[in-house]
Amino acid sequence: MSGRRFGDAASAPSRALGEHPNGGEVVISAGRYGPYVKYGKINAALPQGADPTTFSLEEAVALVAAKESGSGEKGGVRGRLLGEHPSGGAVTVRAGRFGPYVNWGATNATLKKGMSPESITLEEAVRLIEDKQAAGSSRQAKKTGSAVPRKAAKKPPEPRKPAAEEPLRKSKKAKRA
Repeated sequence: MSGRRFGDAASAPSRALGEHPNGGEVVISAGRYGPYVKYGKINAALPQGADPTTFSLEEAVALVAAKESGSGEKGGVRGRLLGEHPSGGAVTVRAGRFGPYVNWGATNATLKKGMSPESITLEEAVRLIEDKQAAGSSRQAKKTGSAVPRKAAKKPPEPRKPAAEEPLRKSKKAKRA
């Protein structure tokens, strides 16, 4: 036994691939969740099915660049890119937990029944996004208070009677006597 927590695979030595074009060494290491490329402080997991013994420096540099830009393997776009929104920004179709949806910035609009994520067009996606934003603005109006408030305002407390009108209270000692 190697004395390592994750066995022989994780304790396998790293393999240096060479120098990165920007300077610094690029290394392939075996990790807990599989092999990864390490360059400086950037760790990028190798794609599923990639062989770490035949992985080249060029592939590793591309993987590090994708990880560095925060885009993963798709080049900056998650989901399938439909095109540019008329106001600017990418419109994409994504697979969500509750079904496919279109995305533009912070707006997500669920596809209607009968719409296929493979066959949706940019125009249909823009229309769904605009409908979603219109529905969201009416909800926002209700939250901000432009709608009629549900609870009536509290009534002010009644003024206290002057001391002369209140009957005198007898103390306990006075009652005993």
